[in-house]
Amino acid sequence: MIAQEVQIAKERSGWSAERTLKVLGVSRSTYYRQIRPSPESAGSVCKVALDAVLPSEREAVIAFARNHPGLRHRALTWKMIDEDVVCLAPSSVYRILSAEGLIEPWSMPVVRHRGELPARPVRVNELWQTDLRYVRVNRKNYYLLAFLDVFSRYVVHHELLEMMDGLSVSNAAQTALEKLPEAERSSVRIQSDNGSPFVSGEFARTLARNGVGHHRIHPHTPEQNGFIERFMRTLGEALPENELDAYETACDTIDELIDWYNTERIHSGIGYVTPKAMYSGRAEQIHQARREKLQAARHNQLSLPLPQSAFPAPILNHRLSQLG
Repeated sequence: MIAQEVQIAKERSGWSAERTLKVLGVSRSTYYRQIRPSPESAGSVCKVALDAVLPSEREAVIAFARNHPGLRHRALTWKMIDEDVVCLAPSSVYRILSAEGLIEPWSMPVVRHRGELPARPVRVNELWQTDLRYVRVNRKNYYLLAFLDVFSRYVVHHELLEMMDGLSVSNAAQTALEKLPEAERSSVRIQSDNGSPFVSGEFARTLARNGVGHHRIHPHTPEQNGFIERFMRTLGEALPENELDAYETACDTIDELIDWYNTERIHSGIGYVTPKAMYSGRAEQIHQARREKLQAARHNQLSLPLPQSAFPAPILNHRLSQLG
């Protein structure tokens, strides 16, 4: 351990701990955390242990990243922990991917704010956003309608409509609301843009019948409906429209993609869990399991015997040579 290396260096040089730490390049906090752990850090480990990556772990990270090219380092970290591939901190995963040239550059999206953004919901089934998207199937346009729970990002209901009219959208909204117990429907508020199906009398009557509130965003401000807009973009990026040759094929493909979005794709905006886990209330359970796995992995690292110096040999030899 680092503390042992510092003690050896102190004995050889006769220097104080402060001077020895400076020559070896070890931070005071790391050293004193090892020799005098505080009550708050009992059971935890120092930062150095987190950075000690085994060759097998490095290979596992690289292989996993290459098999999941669409995931960034934090999403990869938690997915690997969830699947018991390897337990490392996000910073360690980032360094491995960066050294291997597997980090993609990230550009800040342009955000346009017009008007006031609505308040974020604090529970599931408080606010649903809805929108329509064109889907081209064998030279014909269909219309994908989806209802997304904003708190969990879970797609509660979706349908591929043949017509984009008030009656079709209203019937789909009724089907979506019927997935909730009748007593809970009145707690939902639906937010939409000002498209003709959403301002229709049929849609208004359907929501009123279920005691559901309706909020329409300001004209020309799609960012106010940003969660459903982002979902539609994610779906569109994965949807192979040039391969959709029939309505049934399109429905099956969309069903599969939305099931992947709800149950497999971990979402950065909700703590790197899936929308289904967030919607069903399992998010904290997943976070706790991750903490326990990381804690166990860190303790395992410290319990392993160190066959060689905790410092790379060339660096240690150079620094010890300065001690005389």
